[in-house]
Amino acid sequence: MLYNNLLVGTRKQPRAPQQHVGRRAWFVPPTEAIGVEDWMQALRYVQKLHETLSEVSEGGGNQSLFVVMDHDLVARSRVHAYKCIEERAKNAVHTDSHDFRQMFVADLMSRNIFNSRIRYCVAKLQEFAIPSSQQYDFISDAIALYVGGDCVDRYGQTMSVRDALVAEVAMCFAPWYRPDDIFMLDFAEEHCLCSRKLRERLWDITALGRYVLKLPSFETIITILAAEVVLSRRHQYRFVSRQILEDLRSGRGSSRGIPYSLRMFDLVSDDRESVLDERGHPISHVALSPLGEKVVESVLQSEDRLQDLILVMLESEVENVDTSILGFDKTSTQADIVSASLLESDDKESVRRSASFAQKGAYVDALRMLFPLTERLVDATIRRLGYANPGSGMAKKVGLLVAKGILSHDTASFAEIVTARNKVAHGSIGRNDHVLLKPLYALTFNYLARLVQEVESNAINLEAKSG
Repeated sequence: MLYNNLLVGTRKQPRAPQQHVGRRAWFVPPTEAIGVEDWMQALRYVQKLHETLSEVSEGGGNQSLFVVMDHDLVARSRVHAYKCIEERAKNAVHTDSHDFRQMFVADLMSRNIFNSRIRYCVAKLQEFAIPSSQQYDFISDAIALYVGGDCVDRYGQTMSVRDALVAEVAMCFAPWYRPDDIFMLDFAEEHCLCSRKLRERLWDITALGRYVLKLPSFETIITILAAEVVLSRRHQYRFVSRQILEDLRSGRGSSRGIPYSLRMFDLVSDDRESVLDERGHPISHVALSPLGEKVVESVLQSEDRLQDLILVMLESEVENVDTSILGFDKTSTQADIVSASLLESDDKESVRRSASFAQKGAYVDALRMLFPLTERLVDATIRRLGYANPGSGMAKKVGLLVAKGILSHDTASFAEIVTARNKVAHGSIGRNDHVLLKPLYALTFNYLARLVQEVESNAINLEAKSG
């Protein structure tokens, strides 16, 4: 595991006093260890995320939590909730500004939030196998119970099984209600770690999710933040961007619109001091925690290499390439590649040297040897079969082999994805690059073995037919 010294010590280490925003050093002094207590929240969420991905990988996730929204149900529930609120307002003697049901009014006005509340209700009812034809009756009763403020008072009283379920569903409208199992599935979906299979009403793990599932805790957090940088194409508060990370590192992080992942993994903490904006309103700032400083430093130092690794996996999903059939989870032997008659002796030696570099953990050097072989193998196939070279660029070359029946569409698509990452293996090597690029090497090595097998088999068959 990277950074084994992160968990040095069994008690929380004292932190340096907070300094004024703008003068705060972003780095963690080498003498300051990150104590176990600093890790606890981050570890809990990483564990929950790994458990969720494991459930999805092994069985498609919890099917009762898979909700396909019935928009008619949502619309009827919204109208019913509005009427309940109106009726309560007519009969109320006074309104308590601290009444948590006031939050329900705001939730009702927000389409997304109210939809999520109904989704929680449906998931709860699906757990008890309540048919869809009866769900509105339960939800409408739950709304009336919640708006009336009777759901809390009824706990501890004797009630029927149905009333107990209605009271439980009513809690889905409480502002604090957010089931961890649903949240983690949503988090995994938003970060492209899993995808929904509507026909089977299950989830499917993605290549990126499969990769994250195998990572230690620290690398998991780094990869999640790097994925957010890849997914954030404009200024927004849903995902972190490189600019947000740089602002936090330099002590300019504002608490406004901080992406949830930073708080989820306990990477930031609120500064006690605040400054005034141009209107004289106080602006609170956030500072990186000791763990956050190390995570953000690692993400920014990885430059584009980690982002490129993530893009390979995301592109494989867009191209509908099943990376599991490429041997993503298996170890391919170099014998599968060097036995190819299409490869020259120098290329076979490059395969052996690449494997030797990988055994030593030098995955960047291994990729530098491996990446060019994909295109050279395609070129050798075109020459062997006597086809006219369509020109430079992998797209034209693999397109020709697909048209001739030598390559399948999936194999051809992934050839372009792999060779487009050739720049990843060039330039200066960062501190973490060898470890970060280990899965890209495994994917590329296994893909090359698959490419060799498919090209050799189809080329031999084609030559036999023409001969």
